[in-house]
Formats: sequence, structure tokens, C-alpha cells
Amino acid sequence: MEEHIRAIGRAVLAIVALLLAGTAAAQDRDQQWNPCGLYDEHGKVRAGASQDLVIGACTAIIQSAQESTKGLSAAFANRGNAYRDKREYERAIQDFDQAIKLDPNNAVAFDNRGIAYGHKREYDRAIQDFDKAIRLDPTTPPPSTTAAMPTTASASTTAPSRTTIRRSGSTRISPSPS
Repeated sequence: MEEHIRAIGRAVLAIVALLLAGTAAAQDRDQQWNPCGLYDEHGKVRAGASQDLVIGACTAIIQSAQESTKGLSAAFANRGNAYRDKREYERAIQDFDQAIKLDPNNAVAFDNRGIAYGHKREYDRAIQDFDKAIRLDPTTPPPSTTAAMPTTASASTTAPSRTTIRRSGSTRISPSPS
């Protein structure tokens, strides 16, 4: 009988240890995700956020191989925002490409990639991405500042107007609960 009670005690202890480990893993995941975003839900830079901190946190999430496809897409898109804000547009576009490959319905990633293309003066590609973002989610409001973007694809052969598509801010993407 005493051996039976000890066995039950060991089983209960193992279950408690697993529960605590799961809670710690969830907290660790949240601690990784918190800095993996330069912007808050209103498109404003988060207090204490820096591009390098975001890049490091998002890279850790990407390399952890523990995220869902949508979570990985969000991490690539957030890291892309940080690279774009550092004016590393090629790296930003590569990350937005990965985000879109993982989640082809990610309107925000198309929108933010369009911003990066706009900064590179690849206006036709920027407009294509903006159009795709609008088709995917016509309710998403544009960010608050104005990019130097032409209003039509044919305008890309001339100097861009500064009174055009309002798309130079960015939006943070958060992962879906896994």
C-alpha cells in the first residue's frame, strides 16, 4: 500500500512539473514576442523599442522553430519593419517575401513591402503590393504619414508626387494563438 501511495505521489509530482514547465514556456514565448515588434497596435513606435532589439527578438522566434506558420509570418514581417526603418530595404523586402510566402493573405505584409519598394523608388512594385493589400483587406486603414509615391503605375516613369498614397507607416503583426 505504501509503495502505491509513493507511485501516486511521483505521478502527481511529474504532472505538476509538466504544468509548471508549460507555464514557463508560455511566459518565455511572451517574453520573446514582446520585443518582436517596433510598433504598437496604433502604428506608434513602442517605448524602449529599437530596430536592433526587434531584429534580435524576431530572429530568435524564427530560429526557435516553435511557431505556427502565421506566427512565423508575423515574426518575418515585424523583422522586415525593423530592417525597413534602418533603411535596409533589400533585407526588409526579403523578410516581407518570407512573411507573404508563409501567409499569402497577410495584407499588412504586402502593405509594408510596398512601403519598402516605395523607398527604393520601385513604384510599380509598390503600387502592386498596395493594391494586393487593399484587395485582401479593404478595411485596414492606411498608416498615418505620407510616402513619396505616385498615384498611378504610369506615374512611375516621372518624379513621384508627395501628395499621394498614404502608406509610409507600418503595422505590427502579432501571432495568432498557437
